[in-house]
Amino acid sequence: MGKLDVTARDLALHTDLPAPPASGGERSPTRDEMTELLAWVASATHPVAGRLKALANVVRVLRRCPWIDGALRMELQLADDSTTVHFFSGPGSARERALPEVVLDVALDDLRTVMQRTPELFAPLVLSVVEDDDRLVFLALS
Repeated sequence: MGKLDVTARDLALHTDLPAPPASGGERSPTRDEMTELLAWVASATHPVAGRLKALANVVRVLRRCPWIDGALRMELQLADDSTTVHFFSGPGSARERALPEVVLDVALDDLRTVMQRTPELFAPLVLSVVEDDDRLVFLALS
C-alpha cells in the first residue's frame, strides 16, 4: 500500500476509521492507492457485513481526497451473482469516473439486505435512487 496511513486491515475491522485530512500534516491518498485499496476490498473473503464496512470506509476516505471533484456518487449494480461497484464524482449532474469499477463476489440482494438494516453505515452517502431491482445509487449529502 505504499505510505498510505490507512491499511486494508484497518478498513476491514473498523467502521469509525478517521479519514486522512485533505490538507495538513498527513497527506491524502492518491488515486492509485485508492484503486489498490478498492481492489483489496473486492478480493477480500470477509462476510457481506465485513465487506460493506470496508467499502463504507473507502467512501469516507474518498470524500476527503482533494482530487475528488464535486459530489461523490456510488452505484451498486447487479452483475450475475455478483455486484459491480462504480464511483463517480463531479459538480451538479456532471459525472466522471472517480475510480475503476470493481466486482464484489456478493449478490446485490445480500448487500441490499444488510444496507436496509444499517443505513447509517454509508453516511454521509444516502440511498438516493433505486432505479430498478438491479441497481442502487448512493449520493453524498451536502
